[in-house]
Amino acid sequence: MPEVATDDAAYHTRNAKMAIAAGGINGEGYLQGVNVQSERVPFTYSDSIFVVIAEEFGFIGSSFVLLLYFVLIHRLILISLECKERLVPI
Repeated sequence: MPEVATDDAAYHTRNAKMAIAAGGINGEGYLQGVNVQSERVPFTYSDSIFVVIAEEFGFIGSSFVLLLYFVLIHRLILISLECKERLVPI
């Protein structure tokens, strides 16, 4: 819970929320995110990939990424339901 954490412990979460909010509807543009480019959000290459997308491409880009995840999971479920053999013998 970042609300009860110390300022140092909540640094990453607080700055990630600020970066997502800064993206707005359309975002700030590719490689134009102020929070991400100034390295206020650490580990953008692993922990905060969604934060980078949300700041640079905004709500529309974030929604598109979530839609792609939904389509992927939906397709995986449909493929698993069509599978005739539930267990592949070794």
